[in-house]
Amino acid sequence: MEFKNAKTTKEQKEELVDMLEILLATTEFHGFTLEDLLSESDLKRNKKGGFKKRLLLEKVIEK
Repeated sequence: MEFKNAKTTKEQKEELVDMLEILLATTEFHGFTLEDLLSESDLKRNKKGGFKKRLLLEKVIEK
């Protein structure tokens, strides 16, 4: 089942846990730690912003 098809909060949580498990396994496979990712996430969020407002940049036009 995919997250977007989850109908209850329990199902949503289970799908998020599945995604987290995939992320943690991939992180470990590539020799990183969760702390590495969180640190990089903080740096990137401070530089480029995050997704709390659910806004997505679709296009950048440079002149």
